[in-house]
Amino acid sequence: MILRGHASEGRPDVAARVTASAAEYEAMLVEGRRHDAALVDRFRHDMLDWLTSQDTMLSKNWGRFVDSIEALPEKTPCSVCGRRTVARAFVLRIAGAVPRRETVCPSCGSVQDMPLDHTLSMSVTPDGWMHLHGSPPRSEWLARVTIERFFTRETLHWDWPAAATGEPAQSFQVPEPWPHVPFRLSLIMVHGDCEFIVLGCLYRGPLSPEGDAVDSIA
Repeated sequence: MILRGHASEGRPDVAARVTASAAEYEAMLVEGRRHDAALVDRFRHDMLDWLTSQDTMLSKNWGRFVDSIEALPEKTPCSVCGRRTVARAFVLRIAGAVPRRETVCPSCGSVQDMPLDHTLSMSVTPDGWMHLHGSPPRSEWLARVTIERFFTRETLHWDWPAAATGEPAQSFQVPEPWPHVPFRLSLIMVHGDCEFIVLGCLYRGPLSPEGDAVDSIA
Protein backbone atom coordinates (compact mmCIF):
# COMPACT_ATOMS: atom_id res chain seq x y z
CA MET A 1 0.00 0.00 0.00
CA ILE A 2 2.82 2.43 0.82
CA LEU A 3 4.51 1.54 -2.45
CA ARG A 4 1.32 2.03 -4.47
CA GLY A 5 0.76 5.42 -2.87
CA HIS A 6 4.20 6.72 -3.83
CA ALA A 7 5.39 4.60 -6.77
CA SER A 8 4.92 7.48 -9.22
CA GLU A 9 7.35 9.65 -7.24
CA GLY A 10 11.07 9.70 -8.06
CA ARG A 11 12.62 8.26 -11.22
CA PRO A 12 10.01 6.73 -13.57
CA ASP A 13 12.27 3.78 -14.56
CA VAL A 14 12.87 2.86 -10.91
CA ALA A 15 9.16 3.21 -10.09
CA ALA A 16 8.20 0.96 -13.00
CA ARG A 17 10.68 -1.74 -11.96
CA VAL A 18 9.65 -1.84 -8.31
CA THR A 19 5.93 -1.81 -9.18
CA ALA A 20 6.41 -4.80 -11.50
CA SER A 21 8.49 -6.66 -8.92
CA ALA A 22 5.93 -5.94 -6.21
CA ALA A 23 3.13 -7.33 -8.39
CA GLU A 24 5.09 -10.57 -8.99
CA TYR A 25 5.94 -10.83 -5.31
CA GLU A 26 2.32 -10.36 -4.24
CA ALA A 27 1.16 -12.94 -6.78
CA MET A 28 3.63 -15.46 -5.35
CA LEU A 29 2.20 -14.92 -1.86
CA VAL A 30 -1.49 -14.77 -2.78
CA GLU A 31 -1.40 -17.76 -5.13
CA GLY A 32 0.62 -19.87 -2.70
CA ARG A 33 3.48 -20.49 -5.10
CA ARG A 34 6.74 -22.06 -4.01
CA HIS A 35 9.05 -19.45 -2.46
CA ASP A 36 11.09 -17.92 -5.28
CA ALA A 37 14.37 -16.72 -3.75
CA ALA A 38 15.48 -15.06 -6.99
CA LEU A 39 12.23 -13.07 -7.19
CA VAL A 40 12.51 -11.96 -3.56
CA ASP A 41 16.12 -10.91 -4.14
CA ARG A 42 15.13 -8.92 -7.24
CA PHE A 43 12.28 -7.28 -5.33
CA ARG A 44 14.73 -6.40 -2.55
CA HIS A 45 17.12 -4.75 -5.04
CA ASP A 46 14.31 -2.86 -6.77
CA MET A 47 12.89 -1.75 -3.41
CA LEU A 48 16.28 -0.38 -2.31
CA ASP A 49 16.65 1.50 -5.60
CA TRP A 50 13.19 3.00 -5.15
CA LEU A 51 13.60 3.88 -1.46
CA THR A 52 16.91 5.64 -2.11
CA SER A 53 15.28 7.66 -4.89
CA GLN A 54 12.79 9.10 -2.36
CA ASP A 55 13.23 11.68 0.38
CA THR A 56 15.80 10.27 2.81
CA MET A 57 13.30 10.70 5.68
CA LEU A 58 11.06 7.80 4.65
CA SER A 59 8.64 8.43 7.51
CA LYS A 60 7.20 11.09 5.19
CA ASN A 61 6.10 8.20 2.95
CA TRP A 62 4.44 5.94 5.52
CA GLY A 63 3.16 8.78 7.75
CA ARG A 64 -0.17 9.02 5.92
CA PHE A 65 -0.96 5.44 6.98
CA VAL A 66 -0.51 5.99 10.73
CA ASP A 67 -3.42 4.76 12.86
CA SER A 68 -2.06 5.56 16.33
CA ILE A 69 1.03 7.11 17.94
CA GLU A 70 2.55 6.40 21.35
CA ALA A 71 5.39 8.33 22.99
CA LEU A 72 8.02 5.89 24.27
CA PRO A 73 9.60 6.45 27.70
CA GLU A 74 13.24 6.09 26.69
CA LYS A 75 15.17 9.26 25.90
CA THR A 76 18.44 7.74 24.77
CA PRO A 77 21.36 9.90 23.63
CA CYS A 78 21.67 10.51 19.91
CA SER A 79 24.37 8.19 18.55
CA VAL A 80 25.59 11.01 16.27
CA CYS A 81 25.76 14.08 18.54
CA GLY A 82 24.87 12.84 22.05
CA ARG A 83 21.78 14.99 22.66
CA ARG A 84 18.72 13.36 24.18
CA THR A 85 16.24 11.99 21.68
CA VAL A 86 12.48 11.47 21.60
CA ALA A 87 11.09 8.16 20.34
CA ARG A 88 7.55 7.34 19.22
CA ALA A 89 5.86 4.11 18.22
CA PHE A 90 3.50 4.12 15.22
CA VAL A 91 0.82 1.58 14.42
CA LEU A 92 -0.07 1.58 10.71
CA ARG A 93 -3.51 0.84 9.33
CA ILE A 94 -2.06 -1.65 6.85
CA ALA A 95 -2.84 -5.35 7.21
CA GLY A 96 0.26 -7.23 8.36
CA ALA A 97 2.39 -4.10 8.86
CA VAL A 98 4.53 -4.23 11.99
CA PRO A 99 4.58 -1.19 14.32
CA ARG A 100 7.44 1.21 13.63
CA ARG A 101 9.61 3.36 15.86
CA GLU A 102 11.00 6.72 14.84
CA THR A 103 13.63 8.40 17.01
CA VAL A 104 14.20 12.12 16.58
CA CYS A 105 17.12 14.25 17.78
CA PRO A 106 16.68 18.04 18.21
CA SER A 107 19.93 18.61 16.28
CA CYS A 108 20.14 15.71 13.82
CA GLY A 109 16.46 15.19 13.01
CA SER A 110 15.21 11.66 12.40
CA VAL A 111 17.99 9.25 13.37
CA GLN A 112 16.10 5.93 13.46
CA ASP A 113 13.09 4.64 11.52
CA MET A 114 12.60 0.90 11.90
CA PRO A 115 10.29 -1.88 13.07
CA LEU A 116 9.59 -1.49 16.77
CA ASP A 117 11.39 -4.68 17.80
CA HIS A 118 14.67 -3.86 16.00
CA THR A 119 17.77 -2.49 17.72
CA LEU A 120 20.23 -0.69 15.46
CA SER A 121 21.89 2.72 15.46
CA MET A 122 24.64 4.55 13.58
CA SER A 123 27.43 6.88 14.62
CA VAL A 124 29.41 9.17 12.31
CA THR A 125 32.90 10.68 12.52
CA PRO A 126 34.29 13.78 10.77
CA ASP A 127 36.72 11.69 8.68
CA GLY A 128 33.92 9.94 6.79
CA TRP A 129 33.48 6.80 8.89
CA MET A 130 30.04 5.40 9.67
CA HIS A 131 29.67 2.74 12.38
CA LEU A 132 26.75 0.41 13.14
CA HIS A 133 25.75 -0.46 16.70
CA GLY A 134 23.22 -3.07 17.75
CA SER A 135 21.81 -6.08 15.91
CA PRO A 136 21.75 -5.81 12.11
CA PRO A 137 20.19 -8.61 10.03
CA ARG A 138 22.50 -11.57 9.58
CA SER A 139 21.52 -12.39 5.99
CA GLU A 140 19.19 -11.45 3.13
CA TRP A 141 19.87 -7.74 3.30
CA LEU A 142 20.95 -4.84 1.10
CA ALA A 143 21.91 -1.36 2.26
CA ARG A 144 22.94 1.94 0.69
CA VAL A 145 24.40 5.17 2.02
CA THR A 146 22.83 8.35 0.66
CA ILE A 147 24.10 11.89 1.09
CA GLU A 148 21.75 14.70 0.15
CA ARG A 149 23.39 18.12 -0.04
CA PHE A 150 21.27 20.51 1.98
CA PHE A 151 21.19 23.44 -0.44
CA THR A 152 21.67 21.93 -3.92
CA ARG A 153 19.73 18.68 -3.25
CA GLU A 154 22.47 16.83 -5.13
CA THR A 155 22.72 13.20 -3.95
CA LEU A 156 25.60 10.75 -3.60
CA HIS A 157 25.18 6.98 -3.11
CA TRP A 158 27.38 4.06 -2.03
CA ASP A 159 26.40 0.47 -1.27
CA TRP A 160 27.15 -0.65 2.28
CA PRO A 161 29.63 -3.58 2.22
CA ALA A 162 29.17 -7.03 3.75
CA ALA A 163 31.46 -8.59 6.32
CA ALA A 164 33.20 -11.87 5.47
CA THR A 165 30.49 -13.74 7.40
CA GLY A 166 27.64 -12.19 5.39
CA GLU A 167 26.14 -9.62 7.76
CA PRO A 168 26.61 -5.86 7.20
CA ALA A 169 30.14 -4.65 7.90
CA GLN A 170 30.31 -2.90 11.24
CA SER A 171 32.03 0.16 9.75
CA PHE A 172 32.29 1.85 6.36
CA GLN A 173 34.23 4.92 5.25
CA VAL A 174 32.68 6.78 2.33
CA PRO A 175 35.20 7.06 -0.54
CA GLU A 176 34.88 10.85 -0.84
CA PRO A 177 35.32 13.65 1.72
CA TRP A 178 32.16 14.78 3.45
CA PRO A 179 30.48 17.66 1.58
CA HIS A 180 30.22 21.07 3.20
CA VAL A 181 27.89 20.83 6.17
CA PRO A 182 25.04 20.63 6.75
CA PHE A 183 23.93 17.64 4.68
CA ARG A 184 21.42 14.85 5.16
CA LEU A 185 23.09 11.46 5.63
CA SER A 186 21.17 8.21 5.64
CA LEU A 187 21.69 4.48 5.56
CA ILE A 188 18.70 2.64 4.12
CA MET A 189 18.64 -1.12 4.65
CA VAL A 190 16.16 -3.58 3.13
CA HIS A 191 16.11 -7.08 4.59
CA GLY A 192 14.07 -10.28 4.68
CA ASP A 193 10.86 -9.96 2.71
CA CYS A 194 11.53 -6.27 2.15
CA GLU A 195 11.27 -4.76 5.61
CA PHE A 196 13.30 -1.57 5.77
CA ILE A 197 15.40 0.34 8.28
CA VAL A 198 16.52 3.95 7.96
CA LEU A 199 19.39 5.35 10.04
CA GLY A 200 20.26 8.98 9.37
CA CYS A 201 21.00 12.47 10.53
CA LEU A 202 21.21 16.06 9.41
CA TYR A 203 24.98 16.12 9.81
CA ARG A 204 26.37 19.45 11.00
CA GLY A 205 29.91 18.35 11.79
CA PRO A 206 31.33 17.90 15.30
CA LEU A 207 28.97 19.47 17.84
CA SER A 208 30.07 21.11 21.05
CA PRO A 209 28.35 19.86 24.23
CA GLU A 210 25.05 21.57 25.03
CA GLY A 211 22.95 21.76 28.15
CA ASP A 212 21.00 18.58 27.49
CA ALA A 213 23.87 16.60 25.99
CA VAL A 214 25.10 13.36 27.53
CA ASP A 215 28.62 11.95 27.54
CA SER A 216 27.99 8.32 26.65
CA ILE A 217 25.76 6.13 24.53
CA ALA A 218 23.57 3.72 26.48
